[in-house]
Amino acid sequence: MGYSDFMYYQDLISVIIPTRNRARFLKKAVESVINQSYSNWELILVDDNSDDETGQICERLTSRNNKVLYIRNSTTMGGAKARNIGIKNAKGKYIAFLDDDDIWMPSKLEKQSDIFIKKNGLAACTCSYIFHKPFSFKKTIVPPEIITNEMLLGRNMAGGSSMILCESSVLKGLGGFDETLPSGQDWDLWIKLSQKGKIFSIKEPLVIYNNHFGERITLNYSKAIKGYRKVFFKFRREMSSDNRKTNIRNLCVLKSINTEELCRGFRYYLMGKNVKSSSLPLLKYIRIRFRNLFFKQ
Repeated sequence: MGYSDFMYYQDLISVIIPTRNRARFLKKAVESVINQSYSNWELILVDDNSDDETGQICERLTSRNNKVLYIRNSTTMGGAKARNIGIKNAKGKYIAFLDDDDIWMPSKLEKQSDIFIKKNGLAACTCSYIFHKPFSFKKTIVPPEIITNEMLLGRNMAGGSSMILCESSVLKGLGGFDETLPSGQDWDLWIKLSQKGKIFSIKEPLVIYNNHFGERITLNYSKAIKGYRKVFFKFRREMSSDNRKTNIRNLCVLKSINTEELCRGFRYYLMGKNVKSSSLPLLKYIRIRFRNLFFKQ
């Protein structure tokens, strides 16, 4: 029996969705919040200066539901800044994030909030998720049940921001997301949260993570390299020797990828031409893309 099955008071959960030019995805993301079995939530939509129909969609949602707050940035500030603006306006005891192209299962907030009641000393809660790749390929990613700081200093195994639920006071005390990072912001936040306590992961997949071909930081190798490098140097003194070696090796692999060569090799591979010469960049690409080192920002 879930938490909402009891007649207990439900603490307010602030849900923050940063968005920019994702009108075709946003509606489903918002619907997955509205359809939550946990009823005491507020939704904060932070529009990062979209120039498509995103603004109109947000305004319609606000007019129809008094639990939805719409904030529009006058200039494009980036995902981390947009999330931090949402954090500043959050009134809930807990805060959760949802990327505008991801979808929550209906019981996501209920089951995660229930964990905070049952487990003491948790810094945050994450969950398993369905990694929805292009062409309808799906894979379920199951993080370890207890994720420690040492684990996260090796790599981000906790997932992206769409999986996070944490206490508002803890998150605000940490300063939210690091706005100086061009990528790896989720990984950075998980590390900081894990310094405050353990992170529990629910085995059941509660998020659909959509890995589409649209504009995403995870496909921008220049930003991925810069972000990875900054996170590494930020926490390298806290890393074990093995974690430092692993991260240096992964960074070297990232830097060795030539985007132009990769695209040419992938095109040749699909056309059945020059497969041998195209295999090396393809193997590098596969290694990075499917080790889940980075998540959407």
